[in-house]
Amino acid sequence: MAADATTASTPTPPDLSSARRYVILGMVVLSVTLYSTSILIVAAVLPQLQGAMQATPDEISWTMTFNILATAMFTPLTGWLSARFGRRNLLAGSVALFAIATYFCGAANSLEALIFWRVVQGAAGAPLPPDPRLHKPAPTAQWHGMGAAAPPEPQPPAAGACAGRRLHKKSGEVTGKIGAVW
Repeated sequence: MAADATTASTPTPPDLSSARRYVILGMVVLSVTLYSTSILIVAAVLPQLQGAMQATPDEISWTMTFNILATAMFTPLTGWLSARFGRRNLLAGSVALFAIATYFCGAANSLEALIFWRVVQGAAGAPLPPDPRLHKPAPTAQWHGMGAAAPPEPQPPAAGACAGRRLHKKSGEVTGKIGAVW
């Protein structure tokens, strides 16, 4: 009898067409790629950021350290936030806040402002990587979705570093903060 009560209270996921499943999968993979690229693109331009912000190597490394710490602090909240606001709303809100924080990272005129917005960026990006693990597809589609989401994972580190260097070369010495925009 207890098993019947448990299954009765568990909501069943709606049936989605295969096209809609691929759109959802694509959005989740893009959000993970966006977050991963943002972390590593800054690593490629740390020396330029150091010059633009007139900071020591220790001070400029705080931009990455505090971003990673904010991510580590907010990642455990992902499950609760997903249950509270829904997976779709959490993903949309995280991407929106991440984009706003990214803009302000690029517009930062001081090291303190850059570090603050990198913390906000890390906190907003924290729900993005674990979110694919929160989706509970049908058991037959689960392995297919995991296989489709896995191949893009190693690519952001290489793409982030290459994009950071290329953006810096294109921008010249106009700004050393161009990498923080990502």
